[in-house]
Amino acid sequence: MEGKTVNIIDKINLLIKDKHELFKEKTIEEFVSICFWDNLLVSNQNEHSGKTETILNNFTGCERFSTKDTKKMFDYFLDSFLLRYREKLPTDKKEKLKEVKKWWNMMSEEYRLLSLFQKDTTIIQKFPSLLINLYELKLFKLDEVKSFIINNEYCLNKLDWNDSSIDIVRFTKENGLNKEIKQAYADEHVNFGSVFNPSVFVDCSKIFSLQNHYLHN
Repeated sequence: MEGKTVNIIDKINLLIKDKHELFKEKTIEEFVSICFWDNLLVSNQNEHSGKTETILNNFTGCERFSTKDTKKMFDYFLDSFLLRYREKLPTDKKEKLKEVKKWWNMMSEEYRLLSLFQKDTTIIQKFPSLLINLYELKLFKLDEVKSFIINNEYCLNKLDWNDSSIDIVRFTKENGLNKEIKQAYADEHVNFGSVFNPSVFVDCSKIFSLQNHYLHN
């Protein structure tokens, strides 16, 4: 957390703790800061071989953060974004949104997300409901939501794309994106051998060119 010194044991405990619990316990600023912490490489002093252990920042289940929860994160990012360009935030919500869109539209598509999410768009991969927040504020179009999900197949392929209890899955179903996303993921697996996710093959209608090869070999 910025401006604070955290001892190693506390840091490990914060890294591995369930993010849903952290979200309830920490301020939004502290929570976001922890989310941006790198994995921790720890040396085992009891080993003469120099073995190390990687303590991963735990994002298990973060795809289930609701849009209501990620909206709090999103608002924090918006405030931080605006404060880079002006000394004070507008008190009026409409004025604030107008300012955000003004700066957003002045930026290239490649730089927008990096600027908004503090140069680390992997936060969206971990909390995909942020895509819905972007869409609801009209900073992202549906095609951009779809493209982000398809282009980040490596990280988002773990989701059950039939489970409507996950907000981003329900959103893709409600907006006619779900089958296209699953088809793209299925194509990726068949053609390039990506991690197998059975949920993406549900509702797929395309006949894969390699199907007969797999059946007869």
